[in-house]
Amino acid sequence: MKVMYKNIIVGEVLTNQNLTVDEALDLICFNEAKFIEEQGFDDIDYINYLEVNKMSLTVRELEKVFVNYVGKDDLPKQIKFNGWKFDKMKGELLENHLRNNQKWAYTYINGQIGETIRIEFLASYIKTRDELKVKSIESVEVY
Repeated sequence: MKVMYKNIIVGEVLTNQNLTVDEALDLICFNEAKFIEEQGFDDIDYINYLEVNKMSLTVRELEKVFVNYVGKDDLPKQIKFNGWKFDKMKGELLENHLRNNQKWAYTYINGQIGETIRIEFLASYIKTRDELKVKSIESVEVY
């Protein structure tokens, strides 16, 4: 999880659960006075803190975008997650299965916050129309 103030990365916490901003700030031993001085701020507004990587929302939000997607060319070139836009960096076919089922991995990146999302999903390949139809998301990795 990255804890940010506006567009500034304050710190990072490696976790397998969601944290509140206060919990994350405690874990990174955040020093408010030092941060204000380093950034040249008069004060900080805690409303501007952002949490990134809420995994409980990831799959649900991504399923809305991907599952049942049918496309001739490509899957979405950009996705929006937690208010941030992620651009497609690459897509790769991982495995071919029986009955034209395929396992794919797509990687999206947001350079502004330094976050990358890798999505593995199962899709049916419709040869007659040269289309992919996404069936399910298998895994999501945020790094």
